[in-house]
Amino acid sequence: MKLRRLASALLIVALAAQATGCAGAKTFMHAEGVAASGIRVSPSEVYSNKSMLIVKFKVFNDARSPVVLDPSAARLTLPDGHVLSAKGSGQTTTIDPGGSTNARVDFKSDGFEWKSVRLAQLNLANALLISGSPSHVPPIEVLLEARDAPLAQIERNQIVINDQIQFRVGSADILGDSDPIVDAVAEILAAHPNITKLHVEGHTDNTGGSAANLELSKRRAASVLAALVSRGVARSRLTSAGFGDSKPLDTNDNDDGRQRNRRVEFHMDGQ
Repeated sequence: MKLRRLASALLIVALAAQATGCAGAKTFMHAEGVAASGIRVSPSEVYSNKSMLIVKFKVFNDARSPVVLDPSAARLTLPDGHVLSAKGSGQTTTIDPGGSTNARVDFKSDGFEWKSVRLAQLNLANALLISGSPSHVPPIEVLLEARDAPLAQIERNQIVINDQIQFRVGSADILGDSDPIVDAVAEILAAHPNITKLHVEGHTDNTGGSAANLELSKRRAASVLAALVSRGVARSRLTSAGFGDSKPLDTNDNDDGRQRNRRVEFHMDGQ
């Protein structure tokens, strides 16, 4: 009887999704979507990027109450039982009844080579809360046919790069290893003339003084803008700005958090 009730509470949906980035190798994923407590989860993309595994999914709220999504509470369980935590503090999102949202969670490999991992379980029970309580969404089996992540792709109102643009320490000089990332952003702009304005934003961690960080972030954003212009992007489509350490994505109390906070972002108009 319990098994019958459990089976009726779950809706298993087989998915096969293909990444759609403009640059880099395409990645394929097979996964299961689930529904429980009036919540449906549909994974859409899973891909690896060096030491990171990036999981994207959509959450539908068919319950009568709002659902709070806290991506930082997501967990990934590997076949040997090792559990990985989501990287970054994340921001919570409230999904009203009848609504939906897209989510992305990054997991650090913690010493594992992603291309050797074929199967993992995405655990979202504590990441999806109804009235403050876990949703009891069962683990989602994720099977990887691992290839590299696209270097850049359009997500909502951003061009998201899946690796950081690296600069010389204390400088705005872009390191050669980051040229393919800038190339990928330029390719997206060439393929999407409807992106009429791209805002290049520079951000730093809190190491050093705030005034120096602000100036460095401005120079780095301007350097990336100039690199895009040198690749044929019209200057009129670009602006740049620096925000120093004023908009951290993560804690500045450890190396991982500070690395995440040192970044360049690309925000779009004209979509």
